[in-house]
Amino acid sequence: MMRVAIVDDDPIVCSSLSTILKATGTADIAWTAYDGETAVGQYEEDNPDVLLIDVRMPEMTGLEIAK
Repeated sequence: MMRVAIVDDDPIVCSSLSTILKATGTADIAWTAYDGETAVGQYEEDNPDVLLIDVRMPEMTGLEIAK
């Protein structure tokens, strides 16, 4: 099963996506992050198979995180 990390500045979005992915049995949630700095740190420690990243976030955009 693939491991997915979710990055979004809105905790409700993270929670909703996590619930949907778990309910469908299509993925394990590796971790969630609400800002870019946390996401980059988490990624360095634990590389998930898939990153779901919000493109528009304050401080660090999803595109900057992906780099």
